[in-house]
Amino acid sequence: MIGKDIKHYTITGKLGEGGMGVVYEALDGHLDRTVALKLLPHDALANPSRQQRFVQEAKAASALNHPHIVTIYDISSDEGTSYIAMELIRGCTLEETLSRGKLRLADALKYGAQIADALAAAHAAGIVHRDLKPGNVMITERGDVKILDFGLAKLTGCDSIAETDQTRTEGALTEEGTVVGSAPYMSPEQAEGRKVDARSDIFSFGSVLYEMLTGQRAFRGANRTATMAAILKEEPEPPSKLVPALPREVERVVTRCLRKDLDRRSQSMAEIRVALRDLKEESESGTLESPSAVATRRRARWPFYAAGGALSIAAIAALWLFAPGRPAAPFHASVLTSFVGQQGEPSLSPDGNQFAFTWDGDIPHGPPHVYISLVGKGTPLRLTPENEAAGYPAWSPDGQSIAFWRTGDSARGWELVVMPALGGPGRRVASGWNPGVPAWSPDGKWLLWSGLVEPNSIRSCLYAAPAGGGEVRKLLDPPHSGFGDSQPAVSPNGRELVFHRGMGDYDSDLYLAGFQDGRLAGAPRRLTHDSQSKGSPRWTSDGKEIVYIGGEAFSDLSIYRVRPSGGDPRRVEGIGANADSLTLAAKSNRLLYATRSINFDIRRVDLNSADARPERFLSSTRYEATPSYSPDGGRIAFSSNRGGVRQIWVADADGANVSPLTSFSGGVAGSPKWSPDGQFIVFDARPAGNSDIYTVPAGGGPVKRLTGDPREDHLPTWSPDGKWIYFGSGRAGGHEIFRMRPDGSSVQQITHDGGYYGMVAPDGKWLYYSVPAKGLWKMPADGGETTQVLPRASLFGNFAFVVTTRGIYAVGAQGAQGYPVVLYPFDGGTPRPLIGISRPPRIFPEVSPDGRWLLYASADDPTYEIMLVEDFR
Repeated sequence: MIGKDIKHYTITGKLGEGGMGVVYEALDGHLDRTVALKLLPHDALANPSRQQRFVQEAKAASALNHPHIVTIYDISSDEGTSYIAMELIRGCTLEETLSRGKLRLADALKYGAQIADALAAAHAAGIVHRDLKPGNVMITERGDVKILDFGLAKLTGCDSIAETDQTRTEGALTEEGTVVGSAPYMSPEQAEGRKVDARSDIFSFGSVLYEMLTGQRAFRGANRTATMAAILKEEPEPPSKLVPALPREVERVVTRCLRKDLDRRSQSMAEIRVALRDLKEESESGTLESPSAVATRRRARWPFYAAGGALSIAAIAALWLFAPGRPAAPFHASVLTSFVGQQGEPSLSPDGNQFAFTWDGDIPHGPPHVYISLVGKGTPLRLTPENEAAGYPAWSPDGQSIAFWRTGDSARGWELVVMPALGGPGRRVASGWNPGVPAWSPDGKWLLWSGLVEPNSIRSCLYAAPAGGGEVRKLLDPPHSGFGDSQPAVSPNGRELVFHRGMGDYDSDLYLAGFQDGRLAGAPRRLTHDSQSKGSPRWTSDGKEIVYIGGEAFSDLSIYRVRPSGGDPRRVEGIGANADSLTLAAKSNRLLYATRSINFDIRRVDLNSADARPERFLSSTRYEATPSYSPDGGRIAFSSNRGGVRQIWVADADGANVSPLTSFSGGVAGSPKWSPDGQFIVFDARPAGNSDIYTVPAGGGPVKRLTGDPREDHLPTWSPDGKWIYFGSGRAGGHEIFRMRPDGSSVQQITHDGGYYGMVAPDGKWLYYSVPAKGLWKMPADGGETTQVLPRASLFGNFAFVVTTRGIYAVGAQGAQGYPVVLYPFDGGTPRPLIGISRPPRIFPEVSPDGRWLLYASADDPTYEIMLVEDFR
């Protein structure tokens, strides 16, 4: 088979072989990527049940989008050979790893938590794996797990499956008396051929976890029949008998998974995931105790218990309150400032007694200024002149100065200034475009900041300069795709630098690099791996942790902490809701964070009414945006996190019958667009960080992933004939417009001088697209010469337009009447202002097919506060 082509896949090597097929390494000629290609053996083609299981594997796995589940790219056949193209995982199976013996407790808890997380996502989507075993779990070269082989998966409770299809699926997979699965890891109900549900996977998971912790299988027999008999009649040997040092709490999780009685077995993989994550954190912190340590502590306490009376009670109470392993009480935050206007970007003085911040509400209709105040009392003192905008303050390590940015001339952008903390003349250090909060080195010699690589770029990079003034240095070149590097912070010992790297709209992580004499020492190391939105990283005073803000932008941000050496970040409980930026004092245990409470709703305006006012249309207490009308105008698709995770939702045109279309376990899904026939919706999603393009049937059904490039693919739209999907991508280095067939094939680059978001006109001739900082442009839909349509000043951002049969509806920059909505007709007529909207729109306005309704998302007035946390540890 080596060298043979199967459709557009060229086989380059053999990876393995199993009961369900042979797996090869292959090159995808369409997307120029390496994949794993699973082929169904020719001798199985005549077996309908086996074929059905093979197809069912792809359908089940392709409906899941999770960092610990293998990604399915394609399922098809070529000249009688059925295949599945999937993500190629470099590493080894858990079975191969266990052949060398049991795992370290830390590794077993880590892998167990990741497997539990993946199964929880599958169960939430109505999918049961049914064949979980070490051979179906890969350990990647990075040390994470990926679950393979959903070949025995059963869709449960899926209303979109036709009755005939459901019967056929159940006949192949769940027929009464039919036993499928791997004997040593079956559940009792599976071994008896009974119908199974998610609790069957929980039992199999318990068997896998048992083997990871002990190095032995939970159920053993001389043959398959004997093993199945052991599963039905015998109890496994207690794990602690094989591993005496195993903590009781860990053994308890395993025991509950392996109960034969379904009602007494653990009922939810989500709960198991939480338990294992907690145990992992306790193990890493040294608070997870072995049985011998518990026994030793109990013997040491005996004299206190025997003393009797009040002394005994006091001793017991003290031990209960301060015993190792007891979770720390949640922190408490109190309101420090709640002024009228926008306040934020706090910076604590080294001793924690004062703070600097930015505020725009002191001078009516004035720009933002930098203020200082005592913590907890006093009137804020303005440091910056009344007629100049300023912000992003950072207190110097010696407490004598404050660095901040102020408006400069147009040629140099903003100016970085150092001013005495009590006010006085400022000293210019550097200039930059779109700068971020500056950071001091702990010796006070260097100032670091982020700014755009050039005035009209969307990428930022890190800079450094002597605090007293001197040559500005670029610290490193950011990746060409994404939004670059920002928000640097130097460790207390001055030898490490943490910073934020944004690879996509909602995809970012923290990186660490060595720092010495104003330069980076060595290549940056990625510290976090969850690819959620992040910001404001700050070192604790002892340098043992980094505290930062993370989560889903706009609605689910919290404060997290992570060790510089790595490991899973931990959420800081009790504080951090709606956090926007934070600061820690270098010599005290105070923490301040700014909050921004904001609610986005979809609003509707009647364009046929001369005095129409926007009305709240699709709304909740959370985030609603990116509305899209179906071609017949009868339904609306939009993005919302009203159910927790941001999904694609649909509603009737009057806003009734709202329901979700997708069920991702995490990340962000948005930017939906209907196919011209109304049968499918294309959208972008980031279930694990990086954005890709997906489709889903408009009436509900499995989600199909179309792209898998490591760069950002987003903002898809259809061509009027439905033959192409246009999308923005960073795969060419910068942001450009590409197109592909609806099955993900035939990817073509269309723009070559920049392009972010594009729509083809209804006549199919022209592609209208935005170029960052350069307005709206057009070119032939197949590519060609470009022409500017609207200048930057006529367009509010890169997404504020929609192309219709009548012309282009565009939202312009703010004016005296708010944000003007203007129709630029295709017939050459004069642009017609339609309405002014009072609040800035949140990307993607939409016009109904009959031209009557304008939909757009915007936010209520935000509420800003600065919060104080005492005794932060």
